[in-house]
Amino acid sequence: MFFTKCRSEFALGSLPVEILCASRRLKTDLIVVPLSVDFVSQGWTTKQLLHELVSKANCSVLGIPSAQKQGVDRFNLAS
Repeated sequence: MFFTKCRSEFALGSLPVEILCASRRLKTDLIVVPLSVDFVSQGWTTKQLLHELVSKANCSVLGIPSAQKQGVDRFNLAS
């Protein structure tokens, strides 16, 4: 309702590569990564994934903490 121009897309492959490819294909201005998702099973820590996206994306990248971790474990995008 509030985000009428938002789209999402599901892709398989190397996690950061697929996220970046989808981002460019969709011409996004923001990539949102849920920090509560298990990226380790894909071979990535959350910090590694966000670092890769921040360094290569042509748009902003935002890590959203889970509700239970909010205020306790925040990711520092500057690191």
